[in-house]
Amino acid sequence: MKVFDSAMIFKAIVERGSMVGAAEFLCITPPVVSKKLSYLESELGLQLLKRTTRHVELTEVGEVFYERISGISKDWNASIEEVVSLNSNPKGTLQISSPQPLCSRLLVPILHEFQALYPDIKLELLHTNYEQLPHQSADITICRKLDEFNSMSYIGIPLFTYHNSLFASKTYLDKHPKITQVADLKKHQCITYGVGKPAYQWQFEDRSFVDINPYITADNTEIIISSAVNGLGIAYIPQEILQQELAYSRLANVLPEVKSKPFETYLYYQSMKFTPKKIRLFIDFLKNYF
Repeated sequence: MKVFDSAMIFKAIVERGSMVGAAEFLCITPPVVSKKLSYLESELGLQLLKRTTRHVELTEVGEVFYERISGISKDWNASIEEVVSLNSNPKGTLQISSPQPLCSRLLVPILHEFQALYPDIKLELLHTNYEQLPHQSADITICRKLDEFNSMSYIGIPLFTYHNSLFASKTYLDKHPKITQVADLKKHQCITYGVGKPAYQWQFEDRSFVDINPYITADNTEIIISSAVNGLGIAYIPQEILQQELAYSRLANVLPEVKSKPFETYLYYQSMKFTPKKIRLFIDFLKNYF
């Protein structure tokens, strides 16, 4: 049990980024954290972390151990929650990780329905960059399908399919030449995702494409939407995250027949022997909704 407790402290160090952060999270002192880590490494005969004056870094074997101990920890917590939930209403805190626009524009607007069904389940929403997904400590990750991700420790469930489409404000469209075909985009101010690229290209479902010279580039979807709403150009983004803008005619669909290839939005959660009831309920809620 002493080794297991020390392993949980190791897990906290990794997730909090430092021994001080782990100590604050666990309400113990940094020297105790350091002593427990040393004990664990001594028992295993392995170095799990590289220490520097400012942060800690996982060794190769440390990465493997962290992945395994995270799974064991989730199984343990899930087992406790499963037993407790047999004689009570579903409760606890559910951590949900997703990219910011998906969270604020698709997820948040429907959470009141889940809250009405399960008021004792508290939600913790984590904004996570796409490159860092799935979030290792979150119960659930929701994002575009991770094509290069192939982990046996996660289960992925498809939620819905979406396309990118072209949108601009009426102010912009009234001030610029009419757009009748994809080739016209070369003459227009385009707003696109990604900064510092040598070239920018928009690709479409029929495998055609257009090279654009963007007026605005950004690494944040909200900036792209705001720029389009304020008449700064044409954006190529999913209609699903523009419900408010379309409802109030702040944006209009340009060339409605033109769209990207389909993309899939997935829900990921760690594979466990006992999946907590709160996770199962949220998965069922989203599957029914979408």
